[in-house]
Amino acid sequence: MDKEISITGEPTVNPAACSFTIDRPVYAGGSAYFGNRRRRNTRLLRRGSLRYPKSRIFDCRESVTVTKSGFDPWPVVGKKIGAKIREHIQSSDPAVSANYDSLMPSESEIRSKVQNLLENENQS
Repeated sequence: MDKEISITGEPTVNPAACSFTIDRPVYAGGSAYFGNRRRRNTRLLRRGSLRYPKSRIFDCRESVTVTKSGFDPWPVVGKKIGAKIREHIQSSDPAVSANYDSLMPSESEIRSKVQNLLENENQS
């Protein structure tokens, strides 16, 4: 039997966000950001009933940051998220869908967009 999964929740500078640190990789492939429910390809928090309509999820190796909307306090929400993270790890399902990487822009496209932003910033 695997050792117990340790998850620690830490507040962020944004009171609507909380970062959860896990003692093992959740998404070893790097990092992924899911800004809204419709675009979310992650399986991590979609299993079961933990779905916040305006939540954002940033998944990075051994860390998951969740930004929520609504009035439920973090102690309540955090326990549910921790349970879903444990359920995900125990399932051995991938954290993101297989086509996630194919939906991401290429490195050259990202560099071009950043360069354009920097050039526009310098002109202001």
